[in-house]
Amino acid sequence: MLSVIGVVLEMYCMNRRWIAQSNLYDLTSYARLYTTHSSSFFERAQRIAEGNASMHAENTPASSERSAVHRSYPLAVSIVVDSEAPAADRYQFVAPDHVGRAWPTASPAELYADVYFDTNGFVEAETGSRGVPPEVIQAGRDTLAAYLLTHDALDRNWVASYFGKSPAVIDRYVEAVQQRAEEIRTQIETRDQPQTE
Repeated sequence: MLSVIGVVLEMYCMNRRWIAQSNLYDLTSYARLYTTHSSSFFERAQRIAEGNASMHAENTPASSERSAVHRSYPLAVSIVVDSEAPAADRYQFVAPDHVGRAWPTASPAELYADVYFDTNGFVEAETGSRGVPPEVIQAGRDTLAAYLLTHDALDRNWVASYFGKSPAVIDRYVEAVQQRAEEIRTQIETRDQPQTE
């Protein structure tokens, strides 16, 4: 059973990004957007909460002896360090229903995880090497900037130029995404803790 906190979290996230940034002030459009997006998010969260570990096992690197968890997040999301992988693929992002991505250092992997939580999860499959998932586009300018920074070929100055902003503004965008992601993770962890009466 999904708690009231989960519903409030979903509404909070949608209000902050999709309503405020895409000018969807029409209540009918909002209701349609909310019910469409929330059902997939809640279905995914419920599958994970019910202990569907098989999805997580499919995305986990083959040998547990050669890999270690760098950072673990709620909802079976983690960053794994594979000691036998090539240097460019050392830090791997692992999540249910998600095609893994890998980086040579931990910081872009952690930023990718922040984007993942800021968008309430997204599917990277079939976006290609230069594509962007629709959920990232819908989440707003700051989330898109943070997502672009997770690509090896793109740096802070390129992203700043793309948006027509200064690198300092891009840094603020990234900080906002990281802060929202941390709030979301905290609320998920609080929601999942057993309640004492």
